Amino acid sequence: MTKKNEEDSLELLKRRPRDRPFCLTVAFFATHEEDHSEEQYKPQPDSMSLYVNDTAPLAPSATQEAWEVMPIFFTEGNEARTRWH
Repeated sequence: MTKKNEEDSLELLKRRPRDRPFCLTVAFFATHEEDHSEEQYKPQPDSMSLYVNDTAPLAPSATQEAWEVMPIFFTEGNEARTRWH
């Protein structure tokens, strides 16, 4: 899906009318395409080499204190919380 989005976007940019404004939003990764699989968060195979020896730090808000002040609908059963874990 990512590769198809790339190709379609490039094709649109080639064909679009140059005398008219436009807006293009592209999602390169299929959002949560494989729920419950850690593989969905890894870069695409062609770009893996860009991330060798890189680490992503935890967000400053990834604390129990921050969790405790979230709105009431953010429960442990909330899908966003499941994905965060």
